[in-house]
Amino acid sequence: MIPVMLRSTGLLLSLIFCLSLGPTIGTECEQTSPLVLIYCQDEQGYGEDLIEILRDDGGIEAEFLVLTDSELLKNMIYCPHVKLLITVFNEAKQVDLGEHLEYFFRTGGGLVGLGFSGWRATTLNASEKVYPLNATSYATGRYDREKGVFTQDLYVDQEHEISDGLGNFTAYTQKIIMSLDRASGKLLPVEPSGELTVVYREYSKNAPAVIAYRDSGASVTIGGFTGNSIERAPTHYRLFTREEGFRRLLTNSANWAWKNENRYVATLSSACEVYQTAAADGAEVIEDVESEREKRNSSALVRTSIVLVLMVLGIAIVIRTCFLGGGEKEGN
Repeated sequence: MIPVMLRSTGLLLSLIFCLSLGPTIGTECEQTSPLVLIYCQDEQGYGEDLIEILRDDGGIEAEFLVLTDSELLKNMIYCPHVKLLITVFNEAKQVDLGEHLEYFFRTGGGLVGLGFSGWRATTLNASEKVYPLNATSYATGRYDREKGVFTQDLYVDQEHEISDGLGNFTAYTQKIIMSLDRASGKLLPVEPSGELTVVYREYSKNAPAVIAYRDSGASVTIGGFTGNSIERAPTHYRLFTREEGFRRLLTNSANWAWKNENRYVATLSSACEVYQTAAADGAEVIEDVESEREKRNSSALVRTSIVLVLMVLGIAIVIRTCFLGGGEKEGN
């Protein structure tokens, strides 16, 4: 059963969106388009830029939807046709989404997390089980006055599909989050249960910056690229969404998570069975209703006929009594 939380008006919108696919799922499951959800904390424009990048790449054929409301995401994440989830947490504050991200990953979903997605205080246990950076600190980049941006140098640790065509590059991001002991300055080990590949590290701390992870699901954690829409700010998201290094990193990461997830087929097949069963049950109910209506109509016809017969008999009796009967008396 899909968990449903009655916490906001977003529930109605999400239910309408999911249930509107019922006829499609029930009759033509294989033709249902997968959905890519992009949750971009407080920044609609940032999310729309991500859609543009993915569409320009062409590696993912799907419907795209940007959400900025965490309550709405909590409900939408359970829709069976969601194949890929991209999260951008722009602030290091707790958002009650960790358990929902864990559910999606545990059921085989594909995810790409940016910004503070792997920050311990933001996604809680999901920062270990889904986005395994378990970050508690960050490195601040150099400020490039000429370009008006912060930069971080990233180098390839382990060759991977995510680094294909990209190699070492300079990322336009103010912060790279990491699991670091502030007192000793040493990196803390991250030991999740699945298969973890450190694709990129940043130079200054030698800390993991991009991680590919497979367990029940598949995720890519990118420990940077928080952004806002403040004009002329060095953290404006357009400073990196228009930059080739970021665009390649995003598309490679999304394509890898898309290919390695195993939720979509399983959940959609299950949903198909539910809808088909419901459709069959509905057909039986309709048939029973029609049969009952026919019986009621037939019964009503008999009742009507009896009433008409009784009316005719009654009229005949009245005529006989009042008219024919009186005539016979006069004749005597």
